[in-house]
Amino acid sequence: MRYLIFYVFAIIATISPAVASWRSHITEEDDEDKWESLIFTIPNAVTPTGRSCAHFNGFYCLEAYATDEGWDDEENEMSAWERERLKIQFTSLTAPMFRSINFFVNPTTIANCCDRQNHIYIKHGLKRLQLSPEQYLDKLTDYRDQGKHLNYIKAKYSSLCNVNFILEIGFGRGHFKVDSSFPTQAMSPFMFPMFTDVPTQFNYGNPGDRLTFRWFKHHIMCRGQPWICQVERRARAVVRSDFRVIRRPPSMPELQRRMP
Repeated sequence: MRYLIFYVFAIIATISPAVASWRSHITEEDDEDKWESLIFTIPNAVTPTGRSCAHFNGFYCLEAYATDEGWDDEENEMSAWERERLKIQFTSLTAPMFRSINFFVNPTTIANCCDRQNHIYIKHGLKRLQLSPEQYLDKLTDYRDQGKHLNYIKAKYSSLCNVNFILEIGFGRGHFKVDSSFPTQAMSPFMFPMFTDVPTQFNYGNPGDRLTFRWFKHHIMCRGQPWICQVERRARAVVRSDFRVIRRPPSMPELQRRMP
């Protein structure tokens, strides 16, 4: 319930039309040099996390809210006691909801929580972004369209299908990256693996022109977790109703009463 309410409230605060071109999302306010991305694993037979994801959900798994900045060196390590305190706190927040947001990051076939999830938080949320457990979980569950252009793809070329199958994908701010872990073919389009049953192809040179976060949310995420689009529709209906009648967004208690 906490993350559903947060998501509704966040949408109400910032609803705005989508920007036509994906590259126009990168503005001075975005700080183009600062790269941050909400990364998802797509079910696949190539990577350990992809195979694990296919076992849990046929559409996507939430991997991390990641950045390539911050510190990882030992001299900046916090005390073991403080680390354990934050891991316990993150576990208490994540354990009740990790299945509902597909936060399956274990390269195994066991849907458990929260050792790997804590590792993701410590690495990206704490060390690199300096976020509290609550703040990092908010990043993981913020599914607004605003401020999320396509900025990361890991793919592998299939000579049989002549496409680059997407293994991981990320949306956020900063420049666009193609992970070089596997070979890709520049003349061939990007495409989601057969697991997702989405036949749409995306131009290699400019995939984000069509592959927006909104497209990904409605064609992939909402099929794996229908509540995401249900909450979005409910939030938009609340906005239309309240702005037409009382010209103000509803308060948090009002939102809570409207939630099922």
